Amino acid sequence: MSTDGTVGGERIALTMRTSWLSEFRTASGVLVMFDILGQRVSFGRLCTVLARIPGVEFADFKIPARFTGPARFRFKGQDFHVTMAHLDYRVSALDPIAAYSQSATLLAHVKEQLAQRSPQVTTHRLI
Repeated sequence: MSTDGTVGGERIALTMRTSWLSEFRTASGVLVMFDILGQRVSFGRLCTVLARIPGVEFADFKIPARFTGPARFRFKGQDFHVTMAHLDYRVSALDPIAAYSQSATLLAHVKEQLAQRSPQVTTHRLI
C-alpha cells in the first residue's frame, strides 16, 4: 500500500460502515483493510479472535498470549498486521492485491465472531 492512498494505482475508499466495522476497498472491489471500533472490542480480544482462525499464525504468539501493541501474523501464506488507527483497530495485508481472498476470509470470520457478541442490556424495574 502506498502512502498516497492507492493500491495498485487504484484509490482506496470507505465502502461500508456499521456501528462497529468499516471496510476499505479499491474501485475494483479489492478489500484493502478493515477497522473494528475500539469500543466494540479490545486489541487483545481482536488478536485472540484472529488467532483462533485456522491457518493464522502470529509471529510473537506465546502462551499466555499478551497482545498489547501492533501485531504481525501470517494467514495462508500472506503477511498481515493489526495496528491501532486512532481509537480503532485496523487489520490489513502487507500486500493487499496478493492477499485479496485471504483478507475477505479473515473479515468473514471476524464478522461472525464479533456479531455473536450481543450488546449489554440494562433493565430497570419500574414499581
